[in-house]
Parts: sequence; C-alpha cells; structure tokens
Amino acid sequence: MGLAIAALYFGSMNFADGAFFSFIIAANEPWALHWSDFVARLTAYFMTAAPTQLVADVFDLSGPVISKFYGFLFYILICVQHVLIARLGWRHNTRYLILPVASYLFGTGLSFGFPSELQLGIGFFWLAVFLLLSGRRVLIGLSVPSAFLMLFSHEVGAFGLLIIAALTLRLPTLPRVERLGLLLCHASLLGTLVWIKFSGLSPGANGNAIFILDPRRIVKNPSLWALGLAMLAATAVFRVSPLRMSANLLTATFIGVLIPLLMAQNFNFLIGRYGSARSLMAVMMLITPLPLMFWLPPNAVPRSTAVSTSLIATVLAAALGASIGSNLSQIREWHTNYSVASAYFNSGQTEDGTPELVNLSALEAEAPEVQRALTRLGLGTSWTWPFLAFMSTLDYRPSRMVVNDRLGNSMCDSSALFPQEGSPIPKEHLEKIRAHICALDKPAGHIGLIERLRRKLG
Repeated sequence: MGLAIAALYFGSMNFADGAFFSFIIAANEPWALHWSDFVARLTAYFMTAAPTQLVADVFDLSGPVISKFYGFLFYILICVQHVLIARLGWRHNTRYLILPVASYLFGTGLSFGFPSELQLGIGFFWLAVFLLLSGRRVLIGLSVPSAFLMLFSHEVGAFGLLIIAALTLRLPTLPRVERLGLLLCHASLLGTLVWIKFSGLSPGANGNAIFILDPRRIVKNPSLWALGLAMLAATAVFRVSPLRMSANLLTATFIGVLIPLLMAQNFNFLIGRYGSARSLMAVMMLITPLPLMFWLPPNAVPRSTAVSTSLIATVLAAALGASIGSNLSQIREWHTNYSVASAYFNSGQTEDGTPELVNLSALEAEAPEVQRALTRLGLGTSWTWPFLAFMSTLDYRPSRMVVNDRLGNSMCDSSALFPQEGSPIPKEHLEKIRAHICALDKPAGHIGLIERLRRKLG
C-alpha cells in the first residue's frame, strides 16, 4: 500500500519504460501503439493500461496525473494480490506463507519503480499456488483463471505454469479425474501461449524470458548489495545479542533500513531497477516454490530444522528493512533527478512554440546538471526521454526535449512519434521530434559474441 501511495505522489510510473506506457495512454492509443504487439501480455493491458485509459478519458486527466494514477493502480493491484495470498494461506497453510514472503522480499520488493508486467505475474502465480493448496474444490478450480492471468502477464509465466502443473501432481488429496482436468487446462494454456508467439500475433519481446533469466544481469544492483549486507548484519545481531526476540527483530529491521540509506550517499539506487530486478524476480519465482515439492503432503513439513526459526525470522526482518530502505533511496533518487529534468523540459520558449531539441552530447557543456540527472535516470532507457518530456507537462507542450543522439535514428519509425487522430499530443511537436531523430546517423549494429571472437582470431 505504501508503494502505491508513493507511486501516486511521486509519479514513479514515469521511470524508464513507464514514461512510454503513460504516453501512449495520453495519446489515446495504448493498444495500437504498443499492446497490439504484446498480445501475450494481455493481463497487464486489461488490468492496468485499459482502466487507466478509461479513467483518463472520463475525467480528462492531464499527463502527470495519468502517470500518477497509472502507477497507483499498478501497485495497488500488487498489494491486493498479496492480501489475497495471505488470506488464502492464513488458516490452513500458514507454514507455506514464508515462500511468497521470501519471493517478495528478495525479488518483487526490490523492483519498485520499474513497472514490469512480471510483478503482476508473480502475484497471480502465488494466488494459483495457494488456491491449489486450499483443498476446496471451487478454489482449486479458480487456480486455472489465476494461472491464465499469470501466464499472460509475462513470458516467464510459462516456467511458472510448469511449476503449478508439478504441484498439481503432488497434491495428495486431489481426485485423479480432477487432477487430469487441471493438467489438461495447464497444457491448453501453455499451448495457446506457444501458438500466439509462433504465429506472430505477439511479436514483441521474443526471447524475453530467456534474456531475463541471464544471471549476468543480477549482480549490478545496489539494492541487492544492501540486502546482502543487512542479512549478514542480522545474523551477527542474532548470534551476539542478549535481547529478546522482539527486540532482535526490531534491531534487524532498523539495520536493514539504515544500510541502503547510508549507501545512497554514494550509490544510485535507480541502477538495477530496470534489468537486475526483473532477473531477481524471475529467479525467486522459480526457486521459492521448490520447497513445496518436498513439503507436500503437509505432514512432510520438517518439524525441526538445522536452522533456527528465530534466525530465519531475524534475517527476514532485515530483508524487510533493506527493501524499505532501498525503495526509500530509489524514490529519493528518482524524485531528485526527475525534478531537475522536468524543470529543464519546461524552461525557455522558442519563437514557433515548438520545443527546443537538445542532443545529450551537447548537454555536458550547456547544462551539466541536467546531463547528470538524465544519465542517473538511466541511459539504458534513454529512448523514453522524449515521452518523459511530454508527460512532465500539463498540456503536453514541453519547452525543451532531450534526445540521446548516441542511439542514432533507431526510433525514427516508432509509431508513437506519428500523430494520432483525436490525440491531445500536439502534432507539430511530434513531427519536429521525429524529424530530428530521423536526421541522426544510423546507430552502430550490435556485435555479438561470435563476431567478436571471429575478429580477434583473424
């Protein structure tokens, strides 16, 4: 809930790709400009983008308000998911709730700011799991729609569906006919996704699931470093502290919050929110359900473990604190740099009323503080800066727009830069920014590993 309120207040949805997602809603064409290429992510469109567009149309929302409402809706949905998970598990499967808690603290909780559809998919994944574990026929049946919503949130959901199918095979009390019916539903869902991807109906982000699971993406993330330090500190507190358990938990949480706040003086907590956090979420989604394979049926849950439950609780308290502190640091970093960029976008005025277009390479001499702010917002998503400029103004008429000229003319043919009928985005602004981008040089092609080896060898 706190993150949803933070997204509403600080406009966090404008971070990275979120600026583009908000822009296409403001342009009244979210489906045509983006989501029609991502049919395999229908859940995210129908549960977040489409409702935001409806509210924006009904209440005639301005750009900044659209972003804020969009972010609030996105994160409040994640909040509702976890409330439902807790409600399902609280009565009969309390012992298993540590698994979605760990998945959140070590994955989803470190990703606030970047609106990845995977965050929604993980929530629906755990809902499907706890619906299966409920033991009630109606709720078990509802696990199929939940699995559908998970699968069509993000391509990584395909791996999640395989885990759900494996858990279905492990349920001891499920009649054979019902088990077979569930497995047939799972197979049908997976087959539908495969057909959609291979038929070309959803050409966007092909190979994204494998790309996200690349372990090389994980380490570059100050939030993860803070989490590791907090867990080590919590272990030390547990070993040496003479205090009661409740005091140890409070101490561990406080240390967890404090570490990233201190690190924020020297580290940019926006780094990792775009790439590493998605990989962390995917890995945790695949790892945390594995104990269920050994704990089912319920009487298989170990009664005594080699690791103290008090130690586990202390470490989780530190992880919670690190998640809170990391998100506070991320929000501060975002607000500081976005304020600088937004002020620059809305300062000055040209004679013809269209924005002044500035290349990133020219900013170092002209406005180094703006260049630094935009760089800290992320060069990896610098293609979204023109859309960020549009969404920073009430009337979609920024005075300045910044283009990362190192990307060349790669955005020249983007449909989002073409005027849309009935769109409030000024036509002359779009035409000017597109002409500027198209006039840039063609970007250098990516050199793959094989080609690099070939060049070195000969």
